[in-house]
Amino acid sequence: GVREPQLRAELAARGVDATLTLDPVLLAGKDVLDALAAPCPVKGRYVVAYEVIDNPQVLRIASRFGLPVVRIASNPRFSGRKKYVPGEFISLIRGAEHVVASSFHAVAVAQIYGVDVIYPPSGTPKDDRILHLLAPGTDLDALRARSLTFLQESLS
Repeated sequence: GVREPQLRAELAARGVDATLTLDPVLLAGKDVLDALAAPCPVKGRYVVAYEVIDNPQVLRIASRFGLPVVRIASNPRFSGRKKYVPGEFISLIRGAEHVVASSFHAVAVAQIYGVDVIYPPSGTPKDDRILHLLAPGTDLDALRARSLTFLQESLS
C-alpha cells in the first residue's frame, strides 16, 4: 500500500497496482488519540499554528482569527514557538478553534477531531497527501475501512 495518490498514479503508470492506504495516525482514530492525550496546557479559545518547515504564511493566517495563537515548535531552531510532548500536541489540536499547519500529522489530528484546519501548500511533493486528505468529499471512515481491510488481507 501507498499513502500518496501521486505515488499510486506513478506506480500505475509503471504497471504496478498499489492500494491507497491511510497513515497510521488516521487508522488509529479518535479513541486511540484520546487515550494518548494529556491535559491541555492552554485554557480558553485559541488557534494552533504548527510548522514543520518554516512557513511565514502559517502565522499570518493564524493571526487573522483574532484569537491567541499557540505556536508549536517542531524544530528547536524556530524561534517564538514552544515544544510540547505528544499528548499535549493532541490535546492542543483537539481543543483549538482552528489549526493552521504545514504538517501532515497536525492536519490529520485536526481532521480526526473535526477541527477547522488550513494547510498553506508548500509546493513540495508532500502536498499531495495532505491536499488529498482535505479534498471535499473525502470520507475518512471509508478510507479507514478500506485501509484496514487491505492491511489485514496483506498480513494474513
